[in-house]
Formats: sequence, structure tokens, C-alpha cells
Amino acid sequence: MTALMPIGQKTTSVREGVEWVLLPRNANYRVPEQRIEHLTVALKHEGVDLRVISQLFRCKGITEELTELVAAKPRGVYIRRAWFLYEWLTGERLPLEDLQGVPYIPLLDPNQYIGRRSTRAPRHKIENNLPGVPGFCPLVRRTERLSTERIEALKNEAKETVARADPAILRRATNFLLLNESKGSFGIEGEAPPRNRLERWGRVIADAKEVELSVPSLESMHRSLFDPKESRFVVYNLRQQGGFVGRHDPRDQTPIPDHISARHEDLPDLLDSLFAAYDLCLRSRFDPALNATLLAFGFVFFHPFEDGNGRLHRFLIQKALADAGFNPDGVVLPVSAAILEDLPGYRVALEDYSTGTLPYIEWQATADGNVEVLNDTAYLYRFFDATRQAEYLMDRLERTVRFSLPAELDYLERFDDAKRRLANRIDLPDRLSSLFIQFCTQNGGQLSARKREQFFPQLTDDEVSELEGIVAAAEVPAMQGGLG
Repeated sequence: MTALMPIGQKTTSVREGVEWVLLPRNANYRVPEQRIEHLTVALKHEGVDLRVISQLFRCKGITEELTELVAAKPRGVYIRRAWFLYEWLTGERLPLEDLQGVPYIPLLDPNQYIGRRSTRAPRHKIENNLPGVPGFCPLVRRTERLSTERIEALKNEAKETVARADPAILRRATNFLLLNESKGSFGIEGEAPPRNRLERWGRVIADAKEVELSVPSLESMHRSLFDPKESRFVVYNLRQQGGFVGRHDPRDQTPIPDHISARHEDLPDLLDSLFAAYDLCLRSRFDPALNATLLAFGFVFFHPFEDGNGRLHRFLIQKALADAGFNPDGVVLPVSAAILEDLPGYRVALEDYSTGTLPYIEWQATADGNVEVLNDTAYLYRFFDATRQAEYLMDRLERTVRFSLPAELDYLERFDDAKRRLANRIDLPDRLSSLFIQFCTQNGGQLSARKREQFFPQLTDDEVSELEGIVAAAEVPAMQGGLG
């Protein structure tokens, strides 16, 4: 938003989540007469909002206004950007000659936005660095938390940590990290499925790089989320009705949405555009963490299935990281486990989109307690500011790389050291040796009376005390779910 202030210089501030550009009243700013001129002023002072721009281009008479403006001032920087955006978003070509004799300019200001490696549009002399396609193109603003240096440092740090690890320990850690990712993803949904189901989903995650993004492949993965024996209430394949996330009024079961899903009739095109944008950014070497953000959060905002969207959303994070080579070879970084540690932050990242979108959705309740969307909303899912989601994912990646990965490797090294020390004192079977260590670390360094009676009735009091001391000397940390 733009406003005038009595004195001072041009400044930018954020109030209640809205970015304001404050202009001095005595500056020479002419109030535009035409709608298209308002767009060029907005592009200059407020940045790029593809939601607003896409709707402006649908207004009656706007094509003629833009054509007239470009014909009068074809070399103007912001006019050229408006011209390019019109033809890019609408697919319509204005009756104008190609521009000649001017240098290329970037569509997105690299000081304001993080763009992909650009491609040239000779007609407008524009370097197109938009991170998407006309059917799906969220934008990410440049912030300190999203610096290129931070992202590259995390990638290198993960690979250096793995390179230093003992190969045998790394193999065991890799299995645990994969299981932990699967367990974390279900845990975010409040589920604790049996181990065989966790391992089945873990295998899907491990093969993420081999999955071709398409509606049929997503529908196949969606089916694998559920136990076939308990799927009476599961609706497979893309939604064929409305959808929302929220609750119902206990008095009359009227929906109270926190988020309203994309209209079901828009889903095929939205998903195809999402996959095309992801592929373009991947080929353009767009930052892996940011491409993961656009792919995964775009998907979960669509909410294309009646259930299981969250787990597929987190699978897509893993796929984007694997496709771009962010993960060390053979290692799945348990991002879902890091998200599970910060569910309030996760909800804030999701609600940042929903609270800014809900006011533009007209809906009514259906007889079965669902919602029916009454207006065209596809543009709300095609275009949005993904900065908040990108910052959150970056923070969780940092937590994973700098804590989860080295902590698991350290745990296994100390665990193995404790097992060697125990073996030098008493000849316990390998399974019982591992259990003794786990029981001690989970109980403040001591073997509980119940566990001793159940698993180690042959040990004397002195032997138990000595073995507890060996585990303590190895300094094995208490890690929930440690392998041993």
C-alpha cells in the first residue's frame, strides 16, 4: 500500500502485516488518471503482486489502456514490465511492434525478490526471472533469513558432517533418520501408526527422487498412506467436492473454516501448473529450499485430497531437496521431525497464507457440513507471497542439519562405545546389551526394577551398578527412538 506523509523521505514500514510505502507530500508524484498508470506506479513503489495484477488485466478496457500507454512510452522500465506481465499472464499479444535498441532489465528487482536464473524475452527486452509459470508463480522476497550464503552453508555443512562419519555408523544412522522422517510426518497429524506402516511410507520417501510428478503418481502415493484393511472411510483420488480446514459450530454444524481449499474443478490445472513451475525452477537452478517451499506449500494450500494432504506436502519437501542434490548422498534429512518440534511455528506459516486469502473467498455451507465456493478463486492459489513459508522451512532445515544429523551420529558412536565397554565386562547377548543401554539412558542412568526383573534377573546388584557406571562413563545421551 502507498500513502503520503507530511514530511520526511520515502520509507517503507509494516503495520499489522501490511507493507506500506510512505511518500513525502511535497514530492512530485502525479496522481495517475488511468488504471494502467496506477499499475506502473505500484510496480515502482510497491513491488509485484501477481494476484492484484492478474485481476486488473481481466478488467474491461484495460487492454486498450495498456496498448496506448506502451505505444506512447515503450522504453519506460515499469511500462515494459507491465507489458510483459500482461502478455505472460493472459497469453494474449498486444498489437505492438517488438522493442528495439534498449538494454534488458530484470522483471523482478533482485534487491527485492529472489528470482530464478532468467530467460530473455526479446520482445519486451525483459529478463524473466519469475520463479514459476503463468498458472502458478508465488514470489519470495529477499530477507536476511533467506540469504544465498545461509542456504549454501547448510548444504555444505550436511555433506561435511556425513563425510566425517564412520561408514558403518552412517548406514545405521541413515535408516534411523528415514524412519524418524516418516514417524515425524505422521506425528504432525497426531498419528502413531505401527512400525510396518512407518517403514512402508519411509520407503516411498527414500525413493522420492525416482517419483515423476503427476496427478496419477500423487494418487498412487496417496493410497499408500492408508492401511487397506482400515480404508472404509477413505476417499481416494482428487477431491470431487469442496474442502476446508477448521471446525464446525457445535450448535448447527456450520463450518468455521481456518482455510478453504481450492475448488475441485480447478485442481487438475493447478496441479499441472505447479509441476511445470517446479520443473522450470529445478532446471533453472533455483534455490533448493525455496523450490521445495513453492512446491510443497503450494500443494498443501490447494489441499487436493480429502485426507493425507499434510503427509504428501512433506513428501514433496523431501523430493525437492533430493532432486536438487541438497541432501547428502543416501541420506534423508528428517525435516518432519524438526517441524514436529515446532508445531506452533508450522501453524503460523500455514495461517500466514490462509488469513490473507479467506477474505477473498465467497462460500456457503452445504447440507453435509462442507463448503461450496461461489466465486473464482484459482488466482488466490496460483499467486501468493511465500516468504513466510520459505523462512520457516529454512529454519527447520537449519535445525535438522545442525542438530538432528550430528546428534544421531554422535548418539550411535557413544552407543557403540558403551556396547564395547559392556562386552569387556560381561558377555551379554547383543540384543540385551543394547536394551540395557537404552533402558538406562531413558531412566536417568539407572535400570528400573521392572526392566531388571523382566530382562536381567540373572544380574547381581553389584553387576547392575557396575554396568550402569559403564553406560554413564560412555555419556550416551537420552535419545528417544535411538537404534543401538
